[in-house]
Amino acid sequence: MPVSAINTNDHYIGNKNAPITFVVYEDYECEYCEKSFSDLKNLTDTYRQHVCFVYRHFPFIRMHPHAMLAALVVEACGLQNKFMEAHDCIFKNQVYLEYGLGGILRLLEKDYGICIDKLNEDLQKADVVKKVSNDIASGVRCYIKNTPSIFINGERYTGEVALPVLGKVIRRLMTELHLNAI
Repeated sequence: MPVSAINTNDHYIGNKNAPITFVVYEDYECEYCEKSFSDLKNLTDTYRQHVCFVYRHFPFIRMHPHAMLAALVVEACGLQNKFMEAHDCIFKNQVYLEYGLGGILRLLEKDYGICIDKLNEDLQKADVVKKVSNDIASGVRCYIKNTPSIFINGERYTGEVALPVLGKVIRRLMTELHLNAI
């Protein structure tokens, strides 16, 4: 089943009107998401003019007890215009999630200027919970079974989630769309 189109509540990097769209469903406690994080980050840095990278939450709550709270924290940080900073910080420090989010919250405050009092307020907002719930519902409709799950231009990508492979996919699509390849 194709993924739902980008919506106004999605967080993205790159050109929102790009001819190539990656929708990535992630779980902040998933070891495979953490392993693919740097490759996806490199792709966003390299191809942000030609590709829109959309990030959605899909915490596997039964396997990853801190993933839902991590998703909510990242969404709440988004209200302080720090979604990607929080996203990246959690993946860079994923090993600490097993101890809860206390240490990561201190990093968000110290390194990214997140106001923890406002974050705690925002965690209670219905919009924050609704955004994560909507991402999960979207993933369920797409029959997501693992993370990271990637959809490219609406279609499920089943290949390896690695920089060289995804780079080739993007360059092939750019050629097909007659875009200047990098």
